[in-house]
Amino acid sequence: MSQVVGKRPDLFTAYLQINSQWDGEYEPVVEQRLPVYFAVGRNDEYYGSGPSQAAYDTLHDLYVQQGLSEAEIAELLVLDIKEHEYFTDRECPMSMAEAACLLMTRTSWDGCFFPLEGGSKK
Repeated sequence: MSQVVGKRPDLFTAYLQINSQWDGEYEPVVEQRLPVYFAVGRNDEYYGSGPSQAAYDTLHDLYVQQGLSEAEIAELLVLDIKEHEYFTDRECPMSMAEAACLLMTRTSWDGCFFPLEGGSKK
């Protein structure tokens, strides 16, 4: 999906990448100032958290080069690496299930990029 986002960020209002790696371009996403939320389990057995960290770092560095403040970057870019206990505490013992558990936990996403009831972000 990051390939599409990297080519046509204008087609999206935000991008949520769960348990994956970035395969697209970064510059168009930064130029469009597309909000990106990375969610991954630190111990995920498929990719681990390294590729998400690397993509976050690349996007962050590009925003810094554009002169954005840390507060402005934080409005556009989130890296959410969950420790293994986050999943086992929710009865998701397998690393591959980590992304599914993230999706099943609605409160993890409420207000992230979309307004909560009442119109404000968390």
